[in-house]
Amino acid sequence: MIWCDSYNNLVKVLKGREAVDEFGLRVALQMSADDSRNLIDSEAAAKLGAHRALFYNQEKGETLEKFRPYDLPSAEWISAQCQKIKAKRCK
Repeated sequence: MIWCDSYNNLVKVLKGREAVDEFGLRVALQMSADDSRNLIDSEAAAKLGAHRALFYNQEKGETLEKFRPYDLPSAEWISAQCQKIKAKRCK
């Protein structure tokens, strides 16, 4: 799980766009049209209002799901998601 304040900083930290593409699940909050296009292949995040986000799932045909991010997930939820990811990699 990675968090970054801008697309350009994300690319710098990961040393290129190819590394960004390795993340099939992404969340985008309100951002510029260019950053949105680069991160989730859509300008939809540029049209978001306050307290809205988009969940991008590359594995399911690059789907976008709008949601309201209110609170941090619990430690139990994060642990369960990590277990699912580990199980998926072992297949």
